[in-house]
Amino acid sequence: MNCAPGTYSGADAGSCLPCAAGKFSGTGATSCTSCSVGKYSSDISSVACADCPEGSIASAISATACTECAVNTYAKGQGNSACTDCVSGKTAPTGAGGCGLCAAGKYAHGSGSCLLCDAGTYSAIGSDDCIQCAGGSISTSSGAGSCTQCAAGRFQTNQGETVCSS
Repeated sequence: MNCAPGTYSGADAGSCLPCAAGKFSGTGATSCTSCSVGKYSSDISSVACADCPEGSIASAISATACTECAVNTYAKGQGNSACTDCVSGKTAPTGAGGCGLCAAGKYAHGSGSCLLCDAGTYSAIGSDDCIQCAGGSISTSSGAGSCTQCAAGRFQTNQGETVCSS
């Protein structure tokens, strides 16, 4: 039996049957082929499988949908079967195609976002933690990319402070 694309004729079938979601077939198929990893088919009677879009994956054969990459992981390009972890100091939201650096004064948080450093601390670009200002220097507000030395005649002996004493 010469079945149309997206259908097949089984061994005992007297008619053409639709391929299930996650599978496809061409003209005259006697069985359906499973979508390979990184590809999916959400409809019955598919003639081809589609690549998962950037930021999502299909880790098993016969996928009927793609799964978005979790926070702080990514899948660059299309047709991926696994998400990749962001390196330290970089972050990504759910479904990302890449990781980004946090700006100076911010740090990479486990939530997939960059958070401001507290007053009395600072961070450089791409940091995954904030550093307390050393004695003799301060940061007066949150989000500092560096600490400021106390002016002449003023001092601060403690770390992580926001004001200089006279």
